[in-house]
Amino acid sequence: MGRSTKTTFLLDDGLRGRLKAVAARTGRSVTDLLVEGAEHVLSLYDRRTDKEQLHQRAAAARERLRQGLFEGPGISDRIDSLLYAAEGKTPYGEK
Repeated sequence: MGRSTKTTFLLDDGLRGRLKAVAARTGRSVTDLLVEGAEHVLSLYDRRTDKEQLHQRAAAARERLRQGLFEGPGISDRIDSLLYAAEGKTPYGEK
């Protein structure tokens, strides 16, 4: 941990008592527990932000796929004329 700044905030008496009990039981300070709690909350928000960014990127990728991977008309729109032109036929066997 880097440079520290003293911070004062209000805790419910019950919460403060529970923190003191855990600190005593684990041999840690209440400050250590509060720092651990703050780091945990921040990591949850970081992961949530990462997930949101992944969802946005996935949505953008799906939209690009919907619009087509290539510019111009799709081959499925021209498949009959491409296949039958190579054989010298029309789609219905007529010339």
